[in-house]
Amino acid sequence: MAGGATMTNDEIIQQVLKFEGGYTNHPNDHGGATNFGITAVEYGAFLKLGRDATPAEVEAMSQANAIAIYQTKNLTAPNFISVADGNLRMILVDCGVLYGTGMAARWLPKAVGVTADGAVGLLAYA
Repeated sequence: MAGGATMTNDEIIQQVLKFEGGYTNHPNDHGGATNFGITAVEYGAFLKLGRDATPAEVEAMSQANAIAIYQTKNLTAPNFISVADGNLRMILVDCGVLYGTGMAARWLPKAVGVTADGAVGLLAYA
């Protein structure tokens, strides 16, 4: 990102993975078993198990599956992929990981002074 270059989607996901870390299953963490920042609930849904993934399944999660989940859940589904500036897209993805993509989608328009409708439009924030 030297010289003000904008981040690519791959760079964004790599940053998320870098800071979300590896496997944890702390009893005081309401998310339960988590790997790459992805919970057992999210991983079970991704695998179409009809249940939460087990701690062993979460621990065995591949980085490729984590990338696919972040690509879908935090870029494509909330339409953050339509934000032309990669650095702004990184902020949205990061906020989405930490607070939920719906919250991130509401904060962006509020930050730029437009009506927040909870959606990021195809041509928004180009």
